[in-house]
Amino acid sequence: MDHFSFLETNIEPLPGFTKEFGIDLFVKRDDVFQLAGGGNKARKLQYILFKAKSENCNAIVTTGDINSNHCRATAMMTAKLGMKLKLIIHNEHPENEIHSRNMQIARLCEAEIIYCAKENVASVMDNAMNDFISDGYNPFYIWGGGHSLEGSYAYYDAVKYTKEQSGKTFNPNYVYFASGTGATHAGIHVGMRNFFPNVKVYGISIARNKNRGIREVHKSIVELEKYLGMFPLTDIDNIFFFDEYILDGYEAASDDIYGIIKKIAKTEGLLLDPTYSGKAFWGMMNHISQGIIEPGSCVLFWHTGGLFNLLSR
Repeated sequence: MDHFSFLETNIEPLPGFTKEFGIDLFVKRDDVFQLAGGGNKARKLQYILFKAKSENCNAIVTTGDINSNHCRATAMMTAKLGMKLKLIIHNEHPENEIHSRNMQIARLCEAEIIYCAKENVASVMDNAMNDFISDGYNPFYIWGGGHSLEGSYAYYDAVKYTKEQSGKTFNPNYVYFASGTGATHAGIHVGMRNFFPNVKVYGISIARNKNRGIREVHKSIVELEKYLGMFPLTDIDNIFFFDEYILDGYEAASDDIYGIIKKIAKTEGLLLDPTYSGKAFWGMMNHISQGIIEPGSCVLFWHTGGLFNLLSR
């Protein structure tokens, strides 16, 4: 699957946490992905928007909440590509935009922002597509979070690149990351199955309960495996998805999460956010304390970004 060109992100050790917790801990730095403000959403868009351009689309309609990293990254990428953008924001309190660095950036990129209730997103997105068509544009529809085959494949490719850059000596026992709409989780799962077959792939949910979350991840996994011609397909029972850390749901945080954010910032100079990466790192730390991660294990934490969420708090 083709994509725009970009530089691959680094894998870095976390020596302070390695020493304190008795594991070999590394971080995959997608938080500093070079384009569109970084993060997993920016990586996915290199594939999604390449497809849009290849289909001669010149306008985009997509959706997210008021602090959406996906919407910010889409605004930056479409501005770079000279494409029009309508962002459908499912939040009934537009006054809260004043606190959102992601929406501030989207407006700087001259995205058109349309607010609506969450239950009306589908119809409002359809209307936005029709408005573009009426104005003579050829629009492209992107699900929230970049949830798509292209988004999943982006993370399959990312694991492939990780194997190439790390060589034969890097063989983690576990990989942890924030699991949201499911495409990142699916891509990492399928990629690890192919390139690091002995790794346990652990997604920490940032909002969804296990029943819904694991179903959505499984759909994306199977879609990607079919596209790649991989058989047998992953059984749903072989997906690891943890919902014990969602608290009250999306954007809910706690003193424990902020404690983790502060600790890793002062120990490693690494910035996490309370919505995504901080919640995932908190879950991973709990797994260490519970003995789920055995002492001496090699663990890769896949940092999917979220700096602007930290700055919005």
